[in-house]
Amino acid sequence: MPSLGVMELGRQLCGKMRRSRRAEGPVTVTMRGLEIHFYLPDTQPLEFLKDRFTAEELCVEAAKRCYISPLCCNLFGLYDENQQLWYAPNHVIKVTDETCIKLHYRMRFYFTNWHGTSERESPVWRHCISKLRGGLGPQRAPEGIPLLDAASLDYLFAQGQNDFQKGLAVVRCPQSEAEQHEIENECLGMAVLAITHYAMTREIPLSTASNEISYKRFIPEKLNRQIKQRNILTRLRINNVFKNFLNEFNSRTVQDSNITLYDLKIKYLSTLEGLTRGLGREMLEPRALVVTQEVETNGELSHGPESSLAMEVQVTGTTGISYRRKPPNNTLILKEKNKSKKNKFEGKQTKKKDASEGWVTFCDFHEITHIVIKESTVTIFRQDNKKMEVQLEFKGEALAFAALVDGYFRLTVDAHHYLCTEVAPSSVVQNLQNCCHGPICTEYANQKLRQEGNEEGTYVLRWSCTDYHYIIMTVVCSELDLCESRQVRQYKNFQIEVGSEGFRLYGTETYRSSLRELLDHLSGQNLRTDNLRFQLSAAAPHSPERCPTCWW
Repeated sequence: MPSLGVMELGRQLCGKMRRSRRAEGPVTVTMRGLEIHFYLPDTQPLEFLKDRFTAEELCVEAAKRCYISPLCCNLFGLYDENQQLWYAPNHVIKVTDETCIKLHYRMRFYFTNWHGTSERESPVWRHCISKLRGGLGPQRAPEGIPLLDAASLDYLFAQGQNDFQKGLAVVRCPQSEAEQHEIENECLGMAVLAITHYAMTREIPLSTASNEISYKRFIPEKLNRQIKQRNILTRLRINNVFKNFLNEFNSRTVQDSNITLYDLKIKYLSTLEGLTRGLGREMLEPRALVVTQEVETNGELSHGPESSLAMEVQVTGTTGISYRRKPPNNTLILKEKNKSKKNKFEGKQTKKKDASEGWVTFCDFHEITHIVIKESTVTIFRQDNKKMEVQLEFKGEALAFAALVDGYFRLTVDAHHYLCTEVAPSSVVQNLQNCCHGPICTEYANQKLRQEGNEEGTYVLRWSCTDYHYIIMTVVCSELDLCESRQVRQYKNFQIEVGSEGFRLYGTETYRSSLRELLDHLSGQNLRTDNLRFQLSAAAPHSPERCPTCWW
């Protein structure tokens, strides 16, 4: 008499064989205008039928839709999947009746180990002044504050799942058959994390999640196709093993250890960094690449690859710009199973070696002085007169590459300046003209005023960290201390409302067409707050030191 296990396996086998797959035909919808799509579930695209926008303006609207704060807005950009092209922030899009453009809102600027869970590399923090690091003592004080806000983490998690499943985040290449099985198990482990997160967000009982949700939706499409090519018994075994593991994970790990949605997202994204190759970096293959050294006597000396060689250039937030000769496409030959243990060890050793093999560092971002774009060629100049010329396929690709380097420069070196006028965000240009800072916290503004002498009437202009419609003006005021009978310095904050009609001081009725016009108007008047009267004197200038919008 057959056992219950065999009977259950036979039932599943018959069910698989009887199940018919009816694929519904795609519904063709004619798209009009400009659409910006999101990776967050249940988030409708932004649609624009007519007008003129910059990519930066559209990113702000997209950030509002996703509740991403101004502090994290500059990590994102617009990406055209059809052209595989990023838009520079000052790129102008004219939407007319003939326009048909579909873009995706994506996090472009990424720093590996931003979560701080990897021991192999230094964690990445958002910069903050020493006073904000807490009173934990010099040994235990954190180096900064978390890089992402909650909404940005949610979006990155959704984007990471999309990239993992669609193959945009390419799984690393196995060096042996044993490592191939190891990678498959890691992919199934990622599905466990994703399904558990999905069930918890939709309040599906974890005890029934394995029966209601298929792992096939949460693994790379390539792996899914590979599994479908295997015999039906193998597929059933994988399915049953996965269900058992998912149930065990949910019953023992999640419930017993009080695992939260935040924990699942961090684990998923940190694992994704090690499972895939190229996460957190952009790599391009230029038509030509030349690195030269300018010298006073002999002009320019070649100091790099020949333009005729196939080259690769990569940019990462933590290592800067590097290049190498494009490696040959070697076909992987898997060894026999009896050599799998040896191959597993050798594969790990090779993986560590290949992680940096062949890459030559050109520079980190703090070494760059400026960038010049001529047609489709981008030239990056270093402080020591060394330069890299990167010839790309067309002008749009050159602008996208320059915008990438320029963006990382502002995030890691100087938030107030740009390296190339052709890709400079309009907000940065206007902030420089108005001596206005980006979104920085009140404590940083107060410290800035102390550094400038703490003179009465001196002020710092800064964009709000929480609201895209307000500029904060922090002013040094003098107030009588009744206990000590002397004047003490105080810092008062005023909101400047930014809208379609212009700029106005919150609480007043008159709009001015520009921030500069409003400031000129306020400078000639006595301002009052909390029984204090004062006049504006001068704005605290920008300085090259890091601010809370920069990272280590």
